[in-house]
Amino acid sequence: MFSPQCLDATKSVRMKKVNELVTFMSEICERGESVDIARASFVTSLNIISNTFFSTNLGSYDPRTSMELQESVVRIMETIGKPNLANYFPLIGFLDLQGIRKEMKVCSDVLFQVFQGFINARNNEKTTRNEGDLLDSLMDLVKENGSELNVNDIKHFLYDLFLGGTDTNSTVVEWAMAELLRNPKTMAKAQAEMEDVVGPNGVVQESHISDLPYLQAVPTQSRDKCRGFGVSHA
Repeated sequence: MFSPQCLDATKSVRMKKVNELVTFMSEICERGESVDIARASFVTSLNIISNTFFSTNLGSYDPRTSMELQESVVRIMETIGKPNLANYFPLIGFLDLQGIRKEMKVCSDVLFQVFQGFINARNNEKTTRNEGDLLDSLMDLVKENGSELNVNDIKHFLYDLFLGGTDTNSTVVEWAMAELLRNPKTMAKAQAEMEDVVGPNGVVQESHISDLPYLQAVPTQSRDKCRGFGVSHA
């Protein structure tokens, strides 16, 4: 999945979703409305992953639109972020006093049901897809004789990837944007670098990233300032 060949094959998907994000942000700005950076980047990351695996969007920029998987991922990450008494008093963990274990199970079951639905749909397809996605490749591995991979493995793999690949990215983007807004000089330098490399009206491509060292440093430096509770600051 993360080989250079696979990344090149899904480049168009990533660019399409990023362009959709830019369009959405432009429309919001034209209306003079505020932008929820965390939600926008989360939806973009979610749709990049879902299109890579399932060739469809599973997130929506419109807060009025209900997207089952999107809402479940958000609830899981919010639940994980809550202080859990069981971590400090393991002896009472089985009581689940805060309902964290129950909430995690409910949300996780929703994700597994969504994944199973896509898997069932692929198994029921009678024609070969013109352009296969990563789920097709994983299903082919399951069907191979002697393969140690099964459907349950695929669902848990998707679970880990959707959680790790969406919330982490959106958190870094939100934190980086907050730091840039707090430091106008830093933002000006990043904007100047982009104009020099891409041009004032150009569109940033993945091929430009290597020529934008200052911009690359922004999320890295922002991430270093973000420390979790109980994590050493040394």
